Amino acid sequence: MANGHPFDRHALTCASWDYPLGTRLKVASRASGMAVIVVVTDRGPAKRLLATRQLDLSEAAFAAIAPLKQGLAEVAITVLPPL
Repeated sequence: MANGHPFDRHALTCASWDYPLGTRLKVASRASGMAVIVVVTDRGPAKRLLATRQLDLSEAAFAAIAPLKQGLAEVAITVLPPL
């Protein structure tokens, strides 16, 4: 990943071009209201998807807000203060 660590699909992380590495985000599903706190650890989504996607969530982070088979979710993003 861009932060120098290996990717862990079980960690609560995401990739984004819009937020600096290390930024904590609260990501909430607009459909279910379920939310998860993630850390930006990588750059993405792929440049060809930038017009339609703002974040790529890890598998664990996505599973916390929506069924994995859903694949995509509309979310609300809130920037949280650093720890």
